[in-house]
Amino acid sequence: MSACDSNNTSTELSIEDVENIESRSVDYGTSKQEVKDTLPEEIEVTLSNGDTRNVQLVWETDEYNRKEPGKYTFAGNFTVEEISENIKVKVTVKDSDETVSNVNELENVLKDLSSEDEIVVKLKNGEYKDHIKISDQHSFSELTLIAEEKQKAKITNGIEIYNSDNVKLIDFLIEGNGVNGINVDSSKNITITNNIIKDNGYFGILIKNSKSVVIENSEVKNNGLEKGYPGIKTHNSKVKMLNNKITKNKGDGITLVEESNAEILNRNDISNNGNVGIAISQNSKATIKNNKILNNEKRGLTIYG
Repeated sequence: MSACDSNNTSTELSIEDVENIESRSVDYGTSKQEVKDTLPEEIEVTLSNGDTRNVQLVWETDEYNRKEPGKYTFAGNFTVEEISENIKVKVTVKDSDETVSNVNELENVLKDLSSEDEIVVKLKNGEYKDHIKISDQHSFSELTLIAEEKQKAKITNGIEIYNSDNVKLIDFLIEGNGVNGINVDSSKNITITNNIIKDNGYFGILIKNSKSVVIENSEVKNNGLEKGYPGIKTHNSKVKMLNNKITKNKGDGITLVEESNAEILNRNDISNNGNVGIAISQNSKATIKNNKILNNEKRGLTIYG
C-alpha cells in the first residue's frame, strides 16, 4: 500500500498519514466489482494539524483482468479539506490451476465446481486408462483441461464431452482407444488445441449436434483401425478446423454429414488417407481455403447428395 499522486489545492493543510490497507489475493475469475466489494468504503486520514477525518473511497482500476493471474493495482480516490488524494492497494489474482494424476481425482475436482467457476485443471504426465467424461452432471462456467507437459499426458480410453459448454482440451496424446479418441455431443464452445489423436479404433474425433467447435494445431492420424472410419466426422454440427494434420486415417480424412457446416482453413494438411480427403454430403456446407489435400487413396474432395 502506498499513498501518492497528491494534488494539494490547500496551502494551509496537507495529509500527514492515512490508514493502512493490506494487499489481498482473490480467486481466478473474481470480477472487478467483487474485488471492490472487499475493499473498505472509508478510511481514516490524519492532517498536518493533527486532526483526523474519515473519508469515503471511490475505487478504480484500468488494468484488472479476472482471467489473467498476476498483481493489479486498485486506487481508492478521496477528497478531504479540498485535498484530492488516493491510496493504492495491490490485488493478486491467484492461479486457477488444479493438478490431478488420475481420472478419479479429476472427477473429485469437477463435482465440487459451481456454475460460476472458471478453472484450469492440469493432468500430470502419465497414462490415463479410465474414460474421461465431461457432462451436464458437472457445473462450471469454463473448464480447461491441459497436459502438464505437451503430449506427456496419454489418454487411452477416450475423452467425451456431452451436453456441456465452454470446454478446452489442450496438449494431450489421445492414443489407442478402442472406439473414438474424442467424442463431442450436444455441446458448444469447445476448443481442441495442440493434441495428437492417433491409432484409435473408430473416429479420431466425432462431433454430433454441437456448435462453435474449434479444432486447431492438432494431429489426427492413423485412426479407424478396425473399419476404416474417418479421422474427423461431424453430424449436424458447426466446426472450424485450422492448421491441423489429418493424415493416414483408414477412411476419409474428414466427413461432414447431416447439415454440418465447416470452415476448413489455414494450412490444414489432409493427406494420405485411406479413402477421400474431404467428403461432404446430406445438405452439409463447407468453406475450404488454403489447405494441402494430397495423395488420398480415392479423391481429394467429394461432394454428393
